[in-house]
Amino acid sequence: MIKRLWPLFFSLQLIAYINIFSFDTPAFTLIVLGELKSLVKFESLNPEGIVRVWNPDFVLLSWLIAKKKVLVTHKNQMQSMLGDMEVYILIGFFALLLVSMLFLLMLIPCCRNKVKELLLSIRKKTFWNGIIQYFNVAYIEITISCLTQLVMLVNGSEYQAEADKYACLAMTAVVILIPVTFA
Repeated sequence: MIKRLWPLFFSLQLIAYINIFSFDTPAFTLIVLGELKSLVKFESLNPEGIVRVWNPDFVLLSWLIAKKKVLVTHKNQMQSMLGDMEVYILIGFFALLLVSMLFLLMLIPCCRNKVKELLLSIRKKTFWNGIIQYFNVAYIEITISCLTQLVMLVNGSEYQAEADKYACLAMTAVVILIPVTFA
């Protein structure tokens, strides 16, 4: 049932918000489109009115603002070079840790053949789909983060941490040198 409702809802959004032709529209059509837009915006639900049946002093906007834990007033407040890269650093660290543990296990004669087969299997399964894709996505993410931090540096943003400045400059050099080196 729900699978059939979503295409209907998305079609209603397209009908309500796309104006392909500009021509004089009859009044009845404008009324229908107005109601359609209110349906798509969920204005007919009116959660504030429903909750006021039980709590007459309820104001939806003040309730939403009270539920926020952090109030961000400027987009640069939440930007961090190291914060943007933490997922990639952790994945790389754990992958390196796993591979080094397997290499250490190769020093034990009884485990050598099993570990060698496991390492070859991991390399075969992850090289093209995993490792190369990891580096592509990480490179794009680092480039976007570097550009954001450079804009903050050029604009003299008060929200940019000192560590982010140095990390930004170092990673910008790396982002520029990688294509130059491997081209």
